[in-house]
Amino acid sequence: MGYSFSDLNIRYIWYKLKNMMKTINDFEKPKSFILLSESDKIMKIDKETTEKE
Repeated sequence: MGYSFSDLNIRYIWYKLKNMMKTINDFEKPKSFILLSESDKIMKIDKETTEKE
């Protein structure tokens, strides 16, 4: 199941969420994570470059 920011409902929910989060201090905000089902080419290139040094 996927959603896109081209969907007005998703954009509206994101707008409301951003406004709600403005009132919360940074240290009170929960940590968030992004899980990807595919490898990230940028991270892979960066890791290879770091290992060569």
